[in-house]
Amino acid sequence: MQVLSSNWRRVLHIPIAQWSNPQLVHIGFWPGGDRDGNPFVTHDITLQVAQRLRETILRCYYRDLRILKRRLSFKGVDSLINEAEQKIYQSLYGGKNVYAGVFEFEQTLLQARKRIINDHDGLFLDLLDKLLLNVRIFGFHFASLDIRQDSSKHHQLWQHIIGRLHAEGLTVSLSQFNGLSDAEN
Repeated sequence: MQVLSSNWRRVLHIPIAQWSNPQLVHIGFWPGGDRDGNPFVTHDITLQVAQRLRETILRCYYRDLRILKRRLSFKGVDSLINEAEQKIYQSLYGGKNVYAGVFEFEQTLLQARKRIINDHDGLFLDLLDKLLLNVRIFGFHFASLDIRQDSSKHHQLWQHIIGRLHAEGLTVSLSQFNGLSDAEN
């Protein structure tokens, strides 16, 4: 991940604190999502793969925070990096003090970044910026899971959804729905 972030930092010409990733970089991953041609890929397998991707990126962040912790031992910064390390650890291995989402983790890193700039002359800022860029690219999911499914499964799902919505009085019946033109759908 460090090679990717170093190269991106050189070509972005946008300060890391201001850069967002509106699908500019989108990593896709299909193993575990190929349900249309592989009888061994079930929804359980897909969930396991998604969980493994999440665990992998959290382990990378945890490792990066452990390395950062040795360099960013400045007053006010050390406590933020330690908090991030502990919350990532608990998010990874189970605990009560976890990050609710990637945004919260990002905010902790941005607070540390602000302290480094304001109180410590930007020393080792580039190390923190590498992690921040990776967080903005990979989030807590690492890669989107590209799921391919047999079209008959999609048809079954739509029938189920329309049947439930009709039972609740929210849409037309399944037979009425099937009679609609594509434009009316």
